[in-house]
Amino acid sequence: MQRPTEAIKSWLFRSEHLTRWLRVLRVLWHHRQSAPHEADFYFLQSPAFANGLLLDLGANIGQSALSVAKVQPGLSTLSIEANPACEPGLRMTQRLLGGRFAYRLVGVGRQAGQMTFHVPMRASRMLLEEGTFDATSLESEAARRRLGRRGVDYELTHMEVPVVTVDSMAVSPVVVKMDLQGLELAALEGMVDTLTRCRPALLIENGDRHADVTALLGSMGYVAHHWAGHQLVPGERAGGLNTVFLANTVSPSLHPTDDFMAQRASQAQADRESL
Repeated sequence: MQRPTEAIKSWLFRSEHLTRWLRVLRVLWHHRQSAPHEADFYFLQSPAFANGLLLDLGANIGQSALSVAKVQPGLSTLSIEANPACEPGLRMTQRLLGGRFAYRLVGVGRQAGQMTFHVPMRASRMLLEEGTFDATSLESEAARRRLGRRGVDYELTHMEVPVVTVDSMAVSPVVVKMDLQGLELAALEGMVDTLTRCRPALLIENGDRHADVTALLGSMGYVAHHWAGHQLVPGERAGGLNTVFLANTVSPSLHPTDDFMAQRASQAQADRESL
């Protein structure tokens, strides 16, 4: 039996019009928050990232771009998202951020072509955050804890989407954020030239192939770090959501600006008062 909240969501998402507006409202909610949606984005406050391009791979509805704008307004964001159902949110993000933001509806991978994109559906609601090119990633223990069992708690819908390599995009990012639900390694293999040429910092969600991602980036001279609440620290955090990889030829100031802690306290107070 569905929980009451799931039943309400299922009813709301039966309408395409309501679905689009609910995704727009989610963007507006993220925009209203004073803090980023994930604390790891605070590492971008380093002066090393005061300007340039952040390439957002796996953009969803644009919440990462909104977080970037909060912590480092000097960065522009190019968001890449494979699922066209995310476009209403991305359009609103574009309206909110203006010239600092652009997006493309396309997947990224090892080579250009077409690939099947899989999205879990619960009743009539598409679970956008769980969309993936790698359907086997939905069978992991972590995915089962989040989603339940396929055929019982959700079904999969499929769509064919175009895929490009990052190298073919001819961009020069100073930061790359990746949340690709299992396709991170393939995306990295399609951006070797970009990594060699630009040596960007990378913020990568820890997934099932994290060891392979770490090994590939290690072979290219990247070192893993984690956000420790006020600065980046070498090494990975057990159970952490993301890992930050820095090229060992780069020595950014890893400490925040002097007013960082005061700003975070002010942001937290503002969020409390808005509740």
